[in-house]
Amino acid sequence: MQLNIANTNDALQICELLNLAYRGNDGWTTERAWVEGDRCSQSDIISDIQTPNNYFLVYEIGNIIQACISVHKNEFACAFT
Repeated sequence: MQLNIANTNDALQICELLNLAYRGNDGWTTERAWVEGDRCSQSDIISDIQTPNNYFLVYEIGNIIQACISVHKNEFACAFT
């Protein structure tokens, strides 16, 4: 399994994936019973991707994003080698 750093061209797919995961009908992550509307917008994702020290990683199969994670590095983070 390989994670790749997302770029702004990935924003729409990431947005659709997150909205499906958190606002879809199925799955343990759905918040649909408590919150209405989308969880994020494409512009939210673009902003996160462009934020300094923020890394949006994606896992793809056949150019389709299957999973993602956003990691923010700050002065309190530990560095691992």
